[in-house]
Amino acid sequence: MEQGIDLAIARIRAFARHKSWPKSRLAREAGMRDTVLRDFDNPKWNPTAETVRRLEAIIPSDFVIEPTEAAPAKARRARRKRAA
Repeated sequence: MEQGIDLAIARIRAFARHKSWPKSRLAREAGMRDTVLRDFDNPKWNPTAETVRRLEAIIPSDFVIEPTEAAPAKARRARRKRAA
């Protein structure tokens, strides 16, 4: 289940980057206060299920992220260290 949440969070972050939306715009589009997303950029951000559902609801179903964007931050950092 954790991978599903990680993938959803990666997809939400990728969509926000793709649209160049700040956290405030993302929250507004999802019908939330921007304070809900205050830790959005933190790799340890732990949103509620309701927050994830609301954010996922604004992302078009055909929006696809690159596999590298879907990898959890911890795995990305480990790959970068190995490459260095």
